[in-house]
Amino acid sequence: MRKVVIHIDEEEKWSTVLGNIRNLKKEQVYFEIEVVVNGSAIKGYLNPEIAETVEAFVQQNILFVACNNSMQGHSIKREQLNSAVTIVSSGILEIIEQQHAGAAYVKP
Repeated sequence: MRKVVIHIDEEEKWSTVLGNIRNLKKEQVYFEIEVVVNGSAIKGYLNPEIAETVEAFVQQNILFVACNNSMQGHSIKREQLNSAVTIVSSGILEIIEQQHAGAAYVKP
């Protein structure tokens, strides 16, 4: 199994990230995918269209993570996010830990 952590920190990159996930899902190789969201991209979780797509991907065992620091910085509360989104204290720390565990790092 191959692990990949996709990092998004710019709100306008959501379309690219979701496209990258779709493309990985088409491959013959199974990828364990984690999407780490911080910076201004955290606001994308509040977009109904993005939230719907995130929900569909969560059903396909893709992990979506929200940085608590970014949530605080953009005044976003836990209740505003899809319940399937995992909150971590620091998105950057999560990325470091995943890379240390062998995940490939992708940042569109």
